[in-house]
Amino acid sequence: MEGDSLRILHICVLCITLLLGILGNAMVLAVVAFSRKLHNITAIFIINLAIGDLGITLFVIPFSIHVRITENWVFGDIWCQILAFLSILLYTISMSSLALVSVERLFAIKYPLQYAQKMKPTTVKWMVAAAWIYATLRASCPFLNFGEYYFSNAKAMCAPRYVGDVPYTMTVLVLGVLIPSVVMCYAYACIGKEAKILVGRGELVCNDEHCMYVPNRSKENKAAKILATITGIFFICWIPYTTANTWSSFAGSEMPYHVDSTTQWLTLFNSAINPWMHSLLNATFRKCAVKLWNRAKSKLVSENRIEPNVNTISTETAQPRNSLDQAVDPPQIEPQIEMQDMDNENHPQGT
Repeated sequence: MEGDSLRILHICVLCITLLLGILGNAMVLAVVAFSRKLHNITAIFIINLAIGDLGITLFVIPFSIHVRITENWVFGDIWCQILAFLSILLYTISMSSLALVSVERLFAIKYPLQYAQKMKPTTVKWMVAAAWIYATLRASCPFLNFGEYYFSNAKAMCAPRYVGDVPYTMTVLVLGVLIPSVVMCYAYACIGKEAKILVGRGELVCNDEHCMYVPNRSKENKAAKILATITGIFFICWIPYTTANTWSSFAGSEMPYHVDSTTQWLTLFNSAINPWMHSLLNATFRKCAVKLWNRAKSKLVSENRIEPNVNTISTETAQPRNSLDQAVDPPQIEPQIEMQDMDNENHPQGT
C-alpha cells in the first residue's frame, strides 16, 4: 500500500494523463476528419493509432483512477477480465500502428516511385485489419489457457500475470513489444540515413557565373531531432515496463510496488503523448489544426453575435439626435471575420 501523499500524487498524474490523452487523440481525429489535405495513406495509420490510444485513455485510465481513490477493485471478476482483454488489445493496436507508420514513412521517403503501387488504399486497409486480428489473438491468450488476467493493486488495473510464467511473458513481450520496436528502429534508421542523403544534396544556389548545391545542415539537424524524439520517448515509456516484467517472470516474485506502478503508468503516458508527438511535429498537421481552430472560433463568434431588434424602436431613439449625441455614440461597424476554407488545398502530404 502507499501513503496518502503518494496516492494523491498518483491520482493527479493519472488525471493529467487522462486529460492529455482525450484532448490529443480527439484533436487528431477531428483535424484529420475535417481536413482534406490530410486525407492520404498516412492518415489511415494515424487514425488507427489515435483510436487505439483513445481507447486506452477511456477504458483503462478512469478505472485506474478509481482504484487509486478507493484502493480496491469493486467491479467484479468478469469486468476485470474484459478490461484486461481490452487493455492488451488496445496496447497491441497502438504498438502495431506505430510500427506501420514507420514502415509507411520509409516507403514514402526511400521508394517514392514505387510508393503509389505498394501503398494502395486497399493494401493499407488489409494491413490495418491484420493488425486488429493479431491484437485480438494476442489479447485472447488467457482465455485459451495460456496466461492469466488478474487484478494488480500496484498497477491499479487488471493485467496479465507475468510472475513465474516465463513462456507466456516472453511470448507476449516479444510479439507485442520487441518486434514492433525492432521494426520501428530499423525503419527510422533507414529514414534518417535517407534524409541525410537528401539533405546533403542541399539547395540549388546560383550566381552570375554558375550554380551549385549548398548543404542545408539546419534541415538535417531538424530531421535528426524529430526521429530521435519519436524513438526516444517510445523507449523511455516501454523499456522499463518490459525489463521489469521480464525480471519478475524469471525471478518468480512481484516487483517492488513503486516500480510496478511507475512502469505501468509510463505505458499509459505513451498513449497520451503519441498524438501530440506524431502530429504536432508535422508542419502540415499544425497548419490544418490552426485552420480548423480559426474556422470553429469564427463560427462560434458569428453564432453568438447579437442581432439588433429592428421591430421595437423606442420613442427616445426615434427622436432626432444632436451633434453631441453623434459624437459620443458614433455609428457601430460590425467587424468582418475572415473564414479560411481548409479544403481548397491540394497535394496532400504525409505525416
